[in-house]
Amino acid sequence: MTQPLGLILYAEDSDDDAFLMKRAFAKANFPGTLVVVPHGVSAMGYLVGEGSYANRTEYPLPRLILLDIKMPHMGGLDVLKWIRSSEKWDETPVIMLTSSSQPSDVETAYKNGANCYLVKPTNLDAFRELVEGLIKLCALERYPMGILSLRGAVPPPSGKDVANRDEAWRRAQKSPGDENRPGTM
Repeated sequence: MTQPLGLILYAEDSDDDAFLMKRAFAKANFPGTLVVVPHGVSAMGYLVGEGSYANRTEYPLPRLILLDIKMPHMGGLDVLKWIRSSEKWDETPVIMLTSSSQPSDVETAYKNGANCYLVKPTNLDAFRELVEGLIKLCALERYPMGILSLRGAVPPPSGKDVANRDEAWRRAQKSPGDENRPGTM
């Protein structure tokens, strides 16, 4: 019997994109749960257990967070900043999954602690490959910290600020005896 892989929280305002993602996870027989919320405010409510998300048995904490950038009420970059402002989420990978390939969005996401930046796939095969990569990531018992090298990821800009953020991130995540822990997948 396959062990459940926990929960992925996906903040996405497009019903079509949410449907494609749900379908891709179902086709891949994801042994976990994908919860889709329609915007950043709902994602924050889920993460803090507010309102209808208060029951942690029904709405457990996610192992992985996927954020669209451009959403109503609160965008993904603002949610990312909020997530990274709390030590509670230090061990939770946050992946930007968006239509935007704007260099300024990519740079801002990595500077604010995104572990990976993915542009939404344009065909079903690419969606399937994305989901397979996310499932493999969820199957890890312990996530590598820093930038995650998933297939199709937009790399961080080679700017000094991002490199410094990534190095600081890795240092902050290491525990004694973790000197050889890799920073990327």
